[in-house]
Amino acid sequence: MMPADLDAERVFKKMIHPPYHGIVKFQHLKNMDPDDFNRLSDVETIRWFRRYPSKFVLFEDDNNRVRMCGVRIPSAKVCLQYLSADGCTDDECCRYHICRKFMAGYCKVGPGCSFDHHFQGDHNRRQLTKQGLEKYSEEDLFKIFVNSQLRVCDTHNDSRGFCDHRDGCIRLHVCKEFVRGKCAGGCGLSHSLDDSEHTKRLRRYYALDDKPQQEVLRNLLIVRRRPAAPGRRYQRSDVEKLLQFLAFGDDREISDSASAPSA
Repeated sequence: MMPADLDAERVFKKMIHPPYHGIVKFQHLKNMDPDDFNRLSDVETIRWFRRYPSKFVLFEDDNNRVRMCGVRIPSAKVCLQYLSADGCTDDECCRYHICRKFMAGYCKVGPGCSFDHHFQGDHNRRQLTKQGLEKYSEEDLFKIFVNSQLRVCDTHNDSRGFCDHRDGCIRLHVCKEFVRGKCAGGCGLSHSLDDSEHTKRLRRYYALDDKPQQEVLRNLLIVRRRPAAPGRRYQRSDVEKLLQFLAFGDDREISDSASAPSA
């Protein structure tokens, strides 16, 4: 029996605010609020989140253990036609007309950009109302939208192929310059969207598993990272040495074998 006061909207709002910003390690959910998931077993927690595929996504590793829980609104999609030279002329368009580069943190044009840097336009306000998102602030909306896109893993790229989250990572392990169309190969990073169970799983989570590669590439989001502080940029060898001293993999995630994979 689930607690009657365990409200999906309340959990969603808590997850998009600091310190989580849209993503929580599964084993940390019980610490998120003393009135929430510490009353449930791990299996009950997984089943609760799977009730709300329009708000949350559970990230598993290759052993079907749930590692992370994130917010994800499947309808929070950017209109790629709007970003084209011809623009979007579809009066029934259900996607959002907003600058993807601004959302990702690297639009250099500023207020003079041809594309909206906000959700206040008539088209976007209509979509927010239809999809029940009109109550959120601009700041919250950007968090929701960024978390609702399949993103490229910056750690994997910066370390030339290593990610400390491994197969439990919530982001795609692929060459970001390949995604941008600027890498011809030989970089040592993956240029495939079908080369691992991790990649296939993430594509399925974001409903991109049945899309051709070019469409998947166009939908990937590369978010700009803040520059690392001097002396704080770690190399792959440093991380691997550190992991030798840590009990990596001791996380007490649990697989809900009775549940279907999250959409």
